[in-house]
Amino acid sequence: MKKVLAFVSSVLLLASAAFADVSVKKLDDGKVEVTFFYANPRAGEVLVAGDFTNWQDGAEPMEKGEKGFTLVKVVPAGTIMKYKFISDGNWTEDIHEPDKVDDGFGGHNGLIDVDELVAASAGSAEGSAPSKKSAVKFQTWSMVGAQNKWSLTDGKMAEDSLGIGVKSYWKFGGNITPHVPVYAEIAVAENDGFSNIYSEEEGKKIGAANAWKNGAKGLADIAIDPIAYANGGAEKTYLGHFKTGIETPYVNFNTGYKYAKLPPHTNVNWVTVDKEWEAGYSAVGGYGEYSLGSAAKEAISSLTNGNVSLEAVVAPNKSADRAGNQYGIYSYVDATLFGSHYVDFQFNSAFGKTIDTFFTKAMEDDFILGYRGDLGPVTVKANGLFNLYGANEIAAGYKTLYSPASSDVGKVNDAPKNYLDNAAANLNVYYSNDFVDVTVGGRFRGAQASMMYVEEGADDHTNISDQLGSLNRMRAWIDATVYPVSFLSVGLNPYFEMTLNKASKSSFKDKDNYKIYLKPSFTFDFIDIAFIDAILSGYTEMSYNTSKKDAVKYGTSEATQFGVEEGGLKFEMNLDNDVVPHFDVFYGYDANDADLTLHTLIAEADLPLGIAAQIGAGLRTTGTKLDSNPFGFFLGANKQINQKFKTILYSQFVYNMDPYKAFGDGQDALNLDGLTLDSAANNYKNAAAVRVAVRFDF
Repeated sequence: MKKVLAFVSSVLLLASAAFADVSVKKLDDGKVEVTFFYANPRAGEVLVAGDFTNWQDGAEPMEKGEKGFTLVKVVPAGTIMKYKFISDGNWTEDIHEPDKVDDGFGGHNGLIDVDELVAASAGSAEGSAPSKKSAVKFQTWSMVGAQNKWSLTDGKMAEDSLGIGVKSYWKFGGNITPHVPVYAEIAVAENDGFSNIYSEEEGKKIGAANAWKNGAKGLADIAIDPIAYANGGAEKTYLGHFKTGIETPYVNFNTGYKYAKLPPHTNVNWVTVDKEWEAGYSAVGGYGEYSLGSAAKEAISSLTNGNVSLEAVVAPNKSADRAGNQYGIYSYVDATLFGSHYVDFQFNSAFGKTIDTFFTKAMEDDFILGYRGDLGPVTVKANGLFNLYGANEIAAGYKTLYSPASSDVGKVNDAPKNYLDNAAANLNVYYSNDFVDVTVGGRFRGAQASMMYVEEGADDHTNISDQLGSLNRMRAWIDATVYPVSFLSVGLNPYFEMTLNKASKSSFKDKDNYKIYLKPSFTFDFIDIAFIDAILSGYTEMSYNTSKKDAVKYGTSEATQFGVEEGGLKFEMNLDNDVVPHFDVFYGYDANDADLTLHTLIAEADLPLGIAAQIGAGLRTTGTKLDSNPFGFFLGANKQINQKFKTILYSQFVYNMDPYKAFGDGQDALNLDGLTLDSAANNYKNAAAVRVAVRFDF
């Protein structure tokens, strides 16, 4: 308890004082002009992401003005939009949103019902948004689809599987009274196996004819017991998330259970409470979060003549391991001072698995400090982290080393010889003018530095190492983009990386190895010189290891010290016609260290009737893992058939490659990492599939 009291009493820290707004205007053609405004002119770049942009995949940049950032969208009447801002890479809720809904990740999305705003602003010259309403709203994210898959067997394509997939999540969120928020999510169906009509595995066991017969019989359950059929007959419908709380003028409280996500937190450069960290996925955990109410914040601001904006949060929980078995706590205080300095201090602690160990036997303590300062044309962003580790005690009097949950550090030494092993830091200095945007930065991470409440390894996430870097590494970099003329930008993003401490953990085989990385890029806008609305952009990523022991297979059968890891070119064009108003063509090159290279050529186009189409091909080259069929291709199309309920119908054919997201992630969108396909080199290798599905998101 002393640690928590010391934490609360010793820190006075900062939060960004930005606000935003939404206004609407009905146009003569019956459509509605929606204007987003984000009033923080100190931000470098602000994007609007929402269900109308496929969220981050198609997030749209806002135009910077003297007082902030603006984006104007024209949408049909009846449109409902969910949105959030991305300010300098950080997801930011609009605190002046006309309405809001729980985003399922511990935060909220802004909600715009265009018709309601038009009606409410009919008598207002500014067309401003009405005050927020208190009500429980229904949302759903659901998909229903069918897939037929074939696999290459003995040189011939043979039936592999046929089935119907369903994923459906029903969400109820809002305020049941003006001061009692609630959010519940029911997982109605979770089935993406696509083998409930026929599977080759079952056909081998009981014969193909019998397997088809069983699948046909099962189809009868669609009319009789559709939810059970959608779940494959298993009891998979369950309460996934549940959150509630109470809002008072001075203290707000919210609590979550099971798959409910902890409210996320960003500490300057680092996300320090992950938006996908569950309260307890084993159905026994939960959290309680206490934060300052609106009156308390206003009182602090008033006492300091508006010079200090303060937030304080304390969250004891049973979620230190995500499963819901280990007690823990996270807490932070942040504030802004004089509108241009921001400081954030966070304290985390992990305890045992029984309540009597709470606050008495700490397995891990995290101390995280962040600072952001706007110093004229220069912005400084810095973070520091230090861990203290304990040891697990067992009845026999021995102790075992502690392993932080969802981390890459493994078992930790509670008394390292070098306490730099328990530390990490990050520093970025930004400068921008009309000619150049440049960031100079550096970071280091000790051999067992980690962060609680951030995922690494779970669900294929690498959020700790993405932010802190690899274990026992230090890195320095420059990210520079130059604008020599109005139609051209050129980027050059080198970094240098080396082992921090030779005596400790490192993924370098040779401790004297140095890695040098370079990512040149460019963007060329044709409109100023060729009078066509088109943009050509491209990049390549290259690396060099100074030691032969750390050579890597970059698309070659032999390891090499120098390699081109990936690259791509993209041409996008807007046409002044109704046949193909917009199209993109891009080439991607991806050489991973699994002895394989993938080349892809993809085209996307907007077609008549609101249809979006994709076509592409892939070719695996070099390496020893090639087979006799290195060529793949695909064809897909999707159409939004209902604007208000975000209903999208799509169909696809894939052969020897699958460039689309997984069924449960919105399969109508390409799964891209830059201009390359994310983890697509071996997806559907020696296989083909036809898909038809419909997705709802409202």
